[in-house]
Amino acid sequence: MLTSNKYTNNSSTRTFAAAAAANKKSKDTSTLSYQERKDLAKEKRRQTYNTKQLRLQNLKTRRSNSPKDVLKTKFRNWYDNELQYHNKLIRTAKKENKPWKIRVAVMVERIPVVTPDMEEWERNYINLRDYIWTYGKEYPEETGFMYAMDSDEDHIVPSDEELIGKFWL
Repeated sequence: MLTSNKYTNNSSTRTFAAAAAANKKSKDTSTLSYQERKDLAKEKRRQTYNTKQLRLQNLKTRRSNSPKDVLKTKFRNWYDNELQYHNKLIRTAKKENKPWKIRVAVMVERIPVVTPDMEEWERNYINLRDYIWTYGKEYPEETGFMYAMDSDEDHIVPSDEELIGKFWL
């Protein structure tokens, strides 16, 4: 008596290995000649290349259509012409055995080390600016950049004399 076991392989179902072997038989390259295998490999490379090119063509680019490097191009146009002009001058001077005269103008500013005391309005402005800066920038609450509200004691700005006294004593 034949009994059916759930672990036995029925002839009507195929295992994965059998399905792979059946597919492999249809594309068996061992029986193909060298030239046929070479042509198949070339066709596969061509298809891969075409799919990549199609994908690149369909991709959306992030680059805007605005002109790029406008100032750089403008500078290079000016500089290249200037360079050609000076090279021409150098060549003609060398041909005529003329010496070059170097003319230089320099301006040097020495910023004074000791500065005069600030006027009253300058001190008031700097004190006001420092006081405003203690509050920092205000961002919308949904950004999460704002800190918790501080007390008024946190916004006391020390004067210049207090700062000097703190560091020099």
